Amino acid sequence: MRYLLTFVLLVGMAVAQPQVHLDLVNDFRTRFSSAPMNSEIYSSSASLKVRVDDQWSGKLHGVRAWSEVRVIEAYIEGEKDGFAARAGRVRLPFGIYDHEETYNSGLIYYPMARNDYAFINLDWTAPGVYARWNGGELQIEAAAQEGFATSVWNTDHKMETQVARVQINPGDWIVGVSHWQGKFAQWPNGNQNVRAKVSGLDIRYSNSKLLVRGEVVSGKFLNPYRGAYVDLYYRVPGIEKLTLVGRLDYLDIGGGMEPGKMATIGARYVFSPNLMAAVNFRSHNGFPNRWMSWIPSTGGKQDVLFQLAYTISR
Repeated sequence: MRYLLTFVLLVGMAVAQPQVHLDLVNDFRTRFSSAPMNSEIYSSSASLKVRVDDQWSGKLHGVRAWSEVRVIEAYIEGEKDGFAARAGRVRLPFGIYDHEETYNSGLIYYPMARNDYAFINLDWTAPGVYARWNGGELQIEAAAQEGFATSVWNTDHKMETQVARVQINPGDWIVGVSHWQGKFAQWPNGNQNVRAKVSGLDIRYSNSKLLVRGEVVSGKFLNPYRGAYVDLYYRVPGIEKLTLVGRLDYLDIGGGMEPGKMATIGARYVFSPNLMAAVNFRSHNGFPNRWMSWIPSTGGKQDVLFQLAYTISR
């Protein structure tokens, strides 16, 4: 019901002054592994953004994947004099959390340290409120959320959480620190019986050709949790549509399981503003004791991934 209300408000805002942007994305991914296990994923998403004036806007974003439909974001935002606030279904502002920054970047999956292992991850959206203050090179964000949260796994978990993030951006650099604490259900539709407390540091450097970014996270879910990654994106001079990409990943979720380690190299080619393709080669340590993981636990240590994404914008 609350998502229907958000949609009605967005439509009303659009009617009041039609500044509407709609994205429809069709995304096909396939994986070929050194183990006898291949997979294909097709997903589609719709994102509706409405801006009434300089102060009021809204967003509704839904995804269909694994034969299920989920509302990822649904909020109204007001902003004035460097301060902004959102209410609805919002993202946890922890680390490098904006999926629009990573999606279709050339690295086909998100970093292990953020969302590799089922319910133990950092990428959630949940009902709540979010606030942001921009003061030149300083930015402060905070959010409080409670209810059913949705992750990249397209699952729902009960969650009650508080998050804060502080960021500075001197020159070509962005440096942020984040802290998240609260409790969540260990399994979908379960009780809120797991307490979480995680802190993180994220750093980004960029120029006209190069983007390097990474995060280090440490804390506790069911067990001590430690992870890190570094990404690299390089636009090839003279071939502006081609981007070379790479990533190093590390994740230790405790509980006697072997830490996951992975290296990824790949490339993205943008045929047009609406069509892109990417290929990744990944090599990892097999994660012999892992299950419910984005990375196959079948013993295969290498795989190749392909992605083709087409966007319709209005």
